[in-house]
Amino acid sequence: MASSPSSTNPDARRHQSTALRHALRLQEEKALQARILDLILEAYDLPSQPASSPSHASTIDIQHFKSCLGLFQPSDFDDLVRERNIDDRCGYALCSKPNKKLDPGARKVWNRKGGSEFRIVDRAEMEKWCSDDCGERAAFVQAQLSPEPAWLRDAQVQNVQLLDEMARTVDLEQALQVWCIRSEVSLSSADSLSRSLQLLELLMMS
Repeated sequence: MASSPSSTNPDARRHQSTALRHALRLQEEKALQARILDLILEAYDLPSQPASSPSHASTIDIQHFKSCLGLFQPSDFDDLVRERNIDDRCGYALCSKPNKKLDPGARKVWNRKGGSEFRIVDRAEMEKWCSDDCGERAAFVQAQLSPEPAWLRDAQVQNVQLLDEMARTVDLEQALQVWCIRSEVSLSSADSLSRSLQLLELLMMS
């Protein structure tokens, strides 16, 4: 029985092997993308109790939320917040309250330190949450999410901590520093840290 050219040609076998690996990677990527969409929907349905508070969330809800976050990028978290806001709910998944509704013509002037520097805050950013507390909770979560897609990470699933689990350190910045130390992550290498702290500044209104 004659051998096929691909079985005897080393180059052909190498090309076949490369094509197979590429196909398997694409299959894994599509499977993870579909799973992430499912996880966004699962987190969208939280909390399980209609009057649940993030500071007293059930253990089951906390574990479910953290399990959903394990594969997220920051953009996936943004998608979750957006979907909850469309349903007039606070963007933080463990909160059962509606998100803020501000006067469409309102403009908020923020002055953090009481000095001469002021900033006009985006109303849409403020309306993502029911309160500054939930904005801080969300910023703390998002700072931990890798911008790298799950299918490209060495460890696909991230171990995300919640702000309410951090024993209420003095402020969000300190809590993020504690998380970086516990996770052995350099503050300078935490890609989304700066973005989340900027978000915090928008939320901490005087």
